[in-house]
Amino acid sequence: MFRFLFTCLILSSFLQTWGQDTRSHSSVLSLQECIQLAIQNNPDVVNKEYLASSSKIGLDQAKANVFPTLNAYLGHSIYNGRSINIYTNSYVNQTYNSGSYQLTTNFTIWNGSSIQNYIKKCALDYKASELETQQAKDNLTFQVILNYLAVLAANEQLTIAKSQTEATAEKLRTIQVKFDNGVVGMGDLSDIKGQYSNNQLIVVQQKNTLENAKLTLSQTMNVAYDSSMQLQDIGIETTPKEYPSSVDDIYISAAQKLAVVKAADTRLASAFKNIQYIKSQRMPSLVLSGGAYTNYSSVASTSTIVSSTDMPNGAYVLENGQKNPVYETQNTYASHNIPYGSQWKNNINTSVSLGLNIPIFNAFQVKNKLKQAKLDQVQADFTAKTLRTQLKQAVERDYFNMKFSFEGYKKISEQVNAYKTSLMAATIKFDNGVITTVDYIITKNNLDQSSLNLVAAKYDYILRTKILDYYLGGLEAAE
Repeated sequence: MFRFLFTCLILSSFLQTWGQDTRSHSSVLSLQECIQLAIQNNPDVVNKEYLASSSKIGLDQAKANVFPTLNAYLGHSIYNGRSINIYTNSYVNQTYNSGSYQLTTNFTIWNGSSIQNYIKKCALDYKASELETQQAKDNLTFQVILNYLAVLAANEQLTIAKSQTEATAEKLRTIQVKFDNGVVGMGDLSDIKGQYSNNQLIVVQQKNTLENAKLTLSQTMNVAYDSSMQLQDIGIETTPKEYPSSVDDIYISAAQKLAVVKAADTRLASAFKNIQYIKSQRMPSLVLSGGAYTNYSSVASTSTIVSSTDMPNGAYVLENGQKNPVYETQNTYASHNIPYGSQWKNNINTSVSLGLNIPIFNAFQVKNKLKQAKLDQVQADFTAKTLRTQLKQAVERDYFNMKFSFEGYKKISEQVNAYKTSLMAATIKFDNGVITTVDYIITKNNLDQSSLNLVAAKYDYILRTKILDYYLGGLEAAE
């Protein structure tokens, strides 16, 4: 990020060649509208949002893991040949159908706080993803602000270039009249014409730079380039003031508020929580299980008595030396299949169990996961510390560049005032024939160039203060 900001500051050094087209435009875009367009259309931001959504799904699943599981199973089979009838648990040798149905549940009572630690880890991952998404938006927003200011700077420089061209044109008309009346020679007229052509060339160059600035802004917003684009003024002070905050205050604020710093700290916290989560996998887990089961068989049958007959059973009783036969009742049965619904209800059975799973050896999986988690924590800690070091360096660099930029702006402002006085004197002398056209043109060129340089210096200073505003209070201050 800090290299990105530094690159943006380098680009601002080219502002002295930018200008503004004075054509009327059909619509005016505000800075906030440009930022919204850029965020909506930027693929990096959209991708970060997808990653954040994925992290949210992971968090939702981690929270859902605290609930018990509930699963149903239904299975039907066809048997041929000799097999065990599941209804009677006896062998049969025929073709028949059978069904098995079960409803089971499992609930983890305790597993070393593994589920709770995983929820906390996923919550931190989701928070970090949101912060990283915000950082992508912040980076893009800041790029839009810089490009937006570049267009405004180009507009102001073009206005100055056109004003300088018009002043030269007025002077050319005056010299033309004097030449026609024989007051000045061809050399003086040619010098002014050359100056006028030079001013026109500068206008052309400024227009080209303005369109390039618009193109850069359009590409940042990921929209089609439109030469009629017009931007709303954001109320930049005509005379910038010295920045009030100190470098230490800026760094403290940046370390507390920037999303990139918060994201790094959150990733570090997530890495620590991941270690706790993996350690809890070494602990036993206590699981409560239960289920309800039933089955069905197409060969399940029942018998009913259709008739009864008393028949001798072959035994006898001696009575007075005479054998008397013994009779017993013999029933005649009719067999019929048991209906599906009756089997389904009659065969229901339930179970409840309490199990303790004790991890003893699992190919060093937990051990190696723990090593990796500790390494990830060390890396996350190093990243967070390095980020703060880079942030402090960036704040110091940007702060001192801002100070030098402000000093440069003040010197160029003094130079413009001095050249204005010089041009006023040179104009009077030139009109009275005291100095030559060359001397007048040199004096005017000095003022023209310093005026363009003043605009470039002003916006260069504003760009640098916007970066410090961003460090101090986020993009609300920068906008």
